[in-house]
Formats: sequence, C-alpha cells, structure tokens
Amino acid sequence: YTPNSPKKADVFDMDIAGGDLWTAAGGRNLSWGNIWKTGSLSSFIDGSWQTIDNQSTPAMDSILDMVSVAVNPFDVKQVYGGSWHLGLAEFYGHEFQVLYTPENSSLEYKANQGPPICKVGGMQFDEAGNLWMTNSGANNILSVKLNDGSENGSWQSYYLGSQSSGKDIGKMIIDSYGQKWILWREHSIVVFNDGGTPSDLSDDQVKHLSSAQGNGALPGTKVFSIAEDLDGEIWIGTDEGIGVIYSPENVFSQYNFDAQRILIPRNDGTGLADILLEFETITDIKVDGNNDKWIGTDRSGVYLFSEDGLVEKHHFTAENSPLFSNNITSLAVNGSNGEVFIGTSNGIISYKGTATDGGTENSGVYAYPNPVRPEYTGPIAIRGLVANADFKVTDISGSLIYSGRAE
Repeated sequence: YTPNSPKKADVFDMDIAGGDLWTAAGGRNLSWGNIWKTGSLSSFIDGSWQTIDNQSTPAMDSILDMVSVAVNPFDVKQVYGGSWHLGLAEFYGHEFQVLYTPENSSLEYKANQGPPICKVGGMQFDEAGNLWMTNSGANNILSVKLNDGSENGSWQSYYLGSQSSGKDIGKMIIDSYGQKWILWREHSIVVFNDGGTPSDLSDDQVKHLSSAQGNGALPGTKVFSIAEDLDGEIWIGTDEGIGVIYSPENVFSQYNFDAQRILIPRNDGTGLADILLEFETITDIKVDGNNDKWIGTDRSGVYLFSEDGLVEKHHFTAENSPLFSNNITSLAVNGSNGEVFIGTSNGIISYKGTATDGGTENSGVYAYPNPVRPEYTGPIAIRGLVANADFKVTDISGSLIYSGRAE
C-alpha cells in the first residue's frame, strides 16, 4: 500500500504556480557542503502526489542534492530542479528533458572544486518568462536562461564583483522593480539590476548590502530568507529575527533604504517595545493574499503575522497543533484557495488559510457552504472578489447581517 504522499519526508524547498505544488527533497550540511542524497522532486497536483526519483527517472541516479525547485508560471508543466551537485534539471509533464551544466549553458563549476560540481542554489522566473538562478561557488554567481523561443533557451551569466565571486550562494527573489536579491553565506545580500535588458551588460548595477548603516543595516549575523510583500517591501529573515526594507527602489540611489526592525509595543504602561522575533532564526517567509506574513523558524514552529507584523494571528507548534516538527524548512502559499504548505524536518503538512489572491474584477463570485443551514456554526467563505473588496451579507428581506473586507 502506497499512501498519497511524497516518497520522502525530506523537504528543502517548495514552489507553487497555478495551484501546482512542487517540492525538492535534497539539502546541504551546516557548512554548505553536500550530503549526497539521491535527487528527488515531488508534485501535488489535483489532490495527488507524484515523485520523480531514480526509480522513475534513471537520470536522477547521478543528480544529487536537489535544493531548489521552480515551476514555470506560464506553463506549469515545465519544472526545473536545482542540484547542489550537478547543475539544473528540466522536466516537462514529469518527464526528464535535459540536464544543464557548464557544458551546455552559462553555468560554471564550483571554483575550488571543478568538474563535475555545479551548484544551483535558488531560482525564480521573471515577468518575461526568463529563468534566473544562483550559481554557488562560481566566478559568475548569477545566470539566466532566456525565454527567446529557442529549443533550450539562450544563456547569460553575470559577474557581480569580487566580494561574492566564488562564495556560497543560496536563495534569490525578483522584486516588482525587476531587481534580483541574492542571499549569500557571508551575512550579505547582493542586489542586481539588469536595467530590463538581460543581454546588455552596459546598464547593469550591483550592490552588496551588509550590516553597516547606510548600506542595508541587515540585522543579525546570517541571512536565511527573503520575500517581497504586496506593498513592494522586502522582508528579510535572519538569525536575529526580521528586518524590512521599506524602500527597495532606493537601493541604487542616494536615498536611505536601510532595513528597519519591527517593534511590538508591550502595552503594559512602561512605554517599552520588543523587537519582532529577535531571538528566532527565520528559515522562510511567505506572503498570502491578505499581505499577511507566514514566518517559519528553526525551532519555534510557524507564525502568521498581520501585514505590518504588529499582530500575531497564529503561532503553530508541534505542541499546540498537528505540526510535525518545530523545525520549519520551507513554506508555500496556494493563492487560489489559501492553503499553506508547511515543510518541516519530518515532512509536509498543510493549513487551510482564509486569504486568497484577489482578482482585478469580481468574477464567479460564490459563497459556501451553500445553502447555509440554520444549525451551521462554521466559517462562511466568499470567493471571486477583487482584492480588498468590501462586502455585505443580508438576509432574504435585505436586513444587514454582516459586513467586512475581503482577505
């Protein structure tokens, strides 16, 4: 008997697009070295799990330590798995297509190891369908597979300065300004702007952020996670809580963009406040359709905070919920139905949230359960509304029963 689940409890990274969830079951050790796990990706589509590993795909026998996964939002059947060992694997409809290495792409071998070690630590698609990825330990730590219509795409790599060249590089995101935010092990973030012209290097800009005032003021001593919220603010997870860059558009200007700490008033008459999650290591941050923040930690489970971080809405732990472990490895939010997938050191569990991605117009508006029986006491959900819509519920005679704002 095979349960409807991934084959492995390991989950290092997750990505979701079009409601399709993909997970990578690899990892690396505390020194950012290999742990030599057989490559494995799992998908959760239409309620069913399917795993790609060396039993279903012989090519996975040699592709070890899958640490990142990216689903093409323009074609969810196309999925990429980043290996901490052997480059980038492309799949379509769960079928292996091609392995990208320094032999057929702009990716490079790890500078101090050489062939065959080629490490892809993080990936994200941009609005044009180009796939950007970090190339850990390479001389050029950033590469892009351009969506130019060619069979395997055109490739371009970028030298982002001697500070980060050859260093251990992890996750990355692309913000709404097109800027690439790249995490690296030495408590820094590299911000790269290609000027909207990936093939033209003449207008590129690079900045290495640090803990110094005027240069990012990153909290803590290590950066583990990063996310952009719906207001365009950059939330950064470190080993000493969270910092927020409220003006990421200022990174390449003369104006201030330093990260700010969120202060939680004690409201006990002392006038004092505490720094949000100051003593926690933040392993992942995801933003839901209400702009609330799901925050994973390495030892205290997962939190849900309001959009400004001042109100704690939930705090799930292994002690007060079905959560498998307080060690959270990754998070993913399904914007279409609000489901939040929580990756832990002991496997994946999901929580049915209420916040979904709002549309630009009311479409297919539907309330459920339908009908609502007199004896029913649970939640009532309305879907298909525009973002932040005001809504009112009346009885059959038009008397107001409830009003609120769409999450």
